[in-house]
Amino acid sequence: TPLHLAAYRGDVSIIEVLLQYDADVRKKDLTERSPVHYAARYQNSLAVKKLLKEGADITDIDKDVRAHYEKRRHRRATTFLCIKSTLF
Repeated sequence: TPLHLAAYRGDVSIIEVLLQYDADVRKKDLTERSPVHYAARYQNSLAVKKLLKEGADITDIDKDVRAHYEKRRHRRATTFLCIKSTLF
């Protein structure tokens, strides 16, 4: 969205204009990232502050984080099963 692009670029003045026109700070793209994810990823601290002030949620996770946790959980289960099979 335009808000995602403005956050990526750190352009707070454009972010403010988009918010005046009711841009959704929680809208996610195809990778499940919201504008604040892009602002944070590219170290645009003023954009992060503005988006958080407007209701963005920095704790939302995207597909990459979700995939990481799934792999980690699968790895733990596999390790447990390997250890269990050697004990019995």
